[in-house]
Amino acid sequence: MPELPDGTSYVAIGNDELGAPLKSGESMPCPKGCGESHVILGGKDKDGNETNMILAYRCGDKVYLCGVNGKRTKFKGDRA
Repeated sequence: MPELPDGTSYVAIGNDELGAPLKSGESMPCPKGCGESHVILGGKDKDGNETNMILAYRCGDKVYLCGVNGKRTKFKGDRA
């Protein structure tokens, strides 16, 4: 996992911060409010199989976490 800006190398997400189902390859409106839709990016497990364990999207030159275990994250400040 990439190192986070403050040096933390992990993130904790509670069940109350997860919402609707998400899958890699789907599109979603930008939660940051840029007005565009973004393709959801998934990952691969240690055996090379596609997984929805961690989902993200790219907006401009940044990548944002948008899902955990196939469910959408609900972060304060997200608009969509």
